[in-house]
Amino acid sequence: MDDDGAMIVVAALAIGMVLVLGIGVFLVVRDTVRKRGRWGINLQPVQCPACGTPAPVIRRPRNWRQFLWGGCTCDECGTEYDKWGQKVRGPDDEPNTAAGGGG
Repeated sequence: MDDDGAMIVVAALAIGMVLVLGIGVFLVVRDTVRKRGRWGINLQPVQCPACGTPAPVIRRPRNWRQFLWGGCTCDECGTEYDKWGQKVRGPDDEPNTAAGGGG
């Protein structure tokens, strides 16, 4: 009986690991194909969306978002953009939802 219980636990853990890995692979493939999102892999060179300066080959992350998900800050104009070359919205870029502004 102990061997059967151990096999059930091992099988449940294996199924859980395969499920988690499968979800991770799905997210990476999905975002890579659609060329947006946090999970994809971009092997193409990108440039600053504001001034067109090419991104450095070896990037230096300046915050946790860049460290975890990729992207960089332009050395020329200071624009932060993601690994796909899309400008990252900052707190100053948020739409105004105060009284009368969110329409």
